[in-house]
Amino acid sequence: MPMCFNLFGELHNDKSRLSAAGSELFGSSKPGLTVKFEHSPRRQSTDYSNDGTAFDVALYFGEPDGSQSIVGIETKYHEHAVAEPKPDTPKKDKRTGDIRPIPPDKLKMPRYRGLSEAAIAKGIFKPNWEDLLGTELQQIWRDHLLLLSMLVHPSGKWKEGRYVLVHPGANRAFAEAAETYQTEFLDDSSTFDVVTIEELLKPGLLHTKTAQKDFETRYLW
Repeated sequence: MPMCFNLFGELHNDKSRLSAAGSELFGSSKPGLTVKFEHSPRRQSTDYSNDGTAFDVALYFGEPDGSQSIVGIETKYHEHAVAEPKPDTPKKDKRTGDIRPIPPDKLKMPRYRGLSEAAIAKGIFKPNWEDLLGTELQQIWRDHLLLLSMLVHPSGKWKEGRYVLVHPGANRAFAEAAETYQTEFLDDSSTFDVVTIEELLKPGLLHTKTAQKDFETRYLW
């Protein structure tokens, strides 16, 4: 998260720079609205993805009282893409070692399944989406589901959106994971993208020249 703050922090409270970055980096035609870090519209809500997932940073575009678009961003640095347990896998009680059943109202898969099947109907996911459960792609999928849940929210507030995975060019683990996710599980990639930090820095929109040099010295290899 410190890297994420340093990468996108200068867009905060600077709507003209946010608008320029949105247009040049993310293809947004709407004016910049706001930047929110570690953000979910509401965690643990069945209105959305019904879990604790949040974007590292969310860039909002549009009008405060009108329709909006969102770019939800997950940043990776040196970490590897690793497998997660499948959703709703029972956990052991740390004190007794007993397997603790998950109460029906705490299960995540019903909402995940509903969002995924809706995405198939819209031509976004391929029918084989369950093959990624329990793999290193599961976190990418859950982040993507959060974005998709906003686009189908009954309020109709978010008309457009995209989930973007950001990583250094040298982080091959997430480059390969993103490519696998995109090619093997998506029929339509309009709501998903992957971009390197180097590509985001190239236009010189995210920082002053001095700050960009400092960022590159600290984080790139």
